[in-house]
Amino acid sequence: AAALSSSQIGYLMTDQAALPLALSDLVADLTRAELISKTATVGQAFGGQLEAISVPSGVAALMDNGCNQILVAAGPGHVGTSSDLGFSAMELAGHASVLRALGAEVALCVRASDVDERERHLGISHHMTSILKATPAQVSVPIPRGADISWITELGHTACAEDPLDIENALKVTGLEITSMGKPLSRDLLACSYLGAAASWLLRAP
Repeated sequence: AAALSSSQIGYLMTDQAALPLALSDLVADLTRAELISKTATVGQAFGGQLEAISVPSGVAALMDNGCNQILVAAGPGHVGTSSDLGFSAMELAGHASVLRALGAEVALCVRASDVDERERHLGISHHMTSILKATPAQVSVPIPRGADISWITELGHTACAEDPLDIENALKVTGLEITSMGKPLSRDLLACSYLGAAASWLLRAP
């Protein structure tokens, strides 16, 4: 959202983690800076500018309100159990499949890090393999140009090589202070490169 600075970006908060949208300081900062045009909460989550029953109806509501670029993610409070399947973001496999079946262009943003001290999340997080294995519909996976694509194509999905948008500079310009596992996101160059690739994909997505 910071890199695109687009009036068409909507954020859909699922009910997999925190239920009240008001608990998210980041969403408040992004909304205040007008980097997110409209918010929606779905299922048991509440407090968005729009409220909907399901992820597809929430996406439709955001589109009806001028948002053609939509970020789908849980709010704060993700849970992980150091296991292949026991983590909150596993829900994205289902959401990606349903949205793809309904005709949406869908891409999964890669979780990657070169500063995370936990081996399972250093480099490409093992969560990504789990999510892609569980996603039956073929989806796009944006990656920085020149990065390895084999782990994506072997799982039947489409690797999209992108020239990453400059996330580090976008955070500096907007003044957003974002941390991941207690560390500033701007110092995690690998994370920024994959986030930049996802932002680049979203920028040119139809």
